[in-house]
Amino acid sequence: VIRDGVARVVTPEATQAGVTDLTPDGGAGVGYLQQGPTLIAFRWSDAQGLELIPLADGSYARAVSADGRVIVGDYLVFGAERTRAVVWREGVGAVDLRDDLIANFGLGAALDGWTLLTATDVSGDGRVIVGTGLNPGGCQQAFVVRLDAGAPACRADVNADGELTFDDIAIFVGFYNAGDARADFNADTEFTFDDITLFIGAFNAGC
Repeated sequence: VIRDGVARVVTPEATQAGVTDLTPDGGAGVGYLQQGPTLIAFRWSDAQGLELIPLADGSYARAVSADGRVIVGDYLVFGAERTRAVVWREGVGAVDLRDDLIANFGLGAALDGWTLLTATDVSGDGRVIVGTGLNPGGCQQAFVVRLDAGAPACRADVNADGELTFDDIAIFVGFYNAGDARADFNADTEFTFDDITLFIGAFNAGC
């Protein structure tokens, strides 16, 4: 990253690496780096330095909101024919975009039959996401998601009642024990202590 005429290396040594997007003030950016055969998304900021966003079998950050708190891109799961779109939110972590839109924004009906392959950009306020996917007919098609400014982007509010209570914890534990994707907070298709840690962090952060 070159800022005010000064070049700065923001990633550790890697086979290849690149910055794909920056915030308007240049204070934060996203990109990818390759370690071995795997691409790993990253977020970098003046305040917090480098944060890797490893997901499943590979991840790629494509765009970031103006405040650096929302990142979109895609990730790969071994054996899958195509990537899947992903969204990362500060205090929440990364999650499959389709799962997030269904669980937190009530878009299940609109997304019925859709596979979201990649999210290519996000608006400055983090409320509009565009990308490409497979429509119910199996054809590749662009999509745009406009999120209600009043809708809570709060995954810890599992029952979507606008409050964080013991009910949310109990429901999350139920999802976790059942292997439900809504408990896979880091979208790695596994259910581990990392998911529990991310849920607790999101719960403590509030909505």
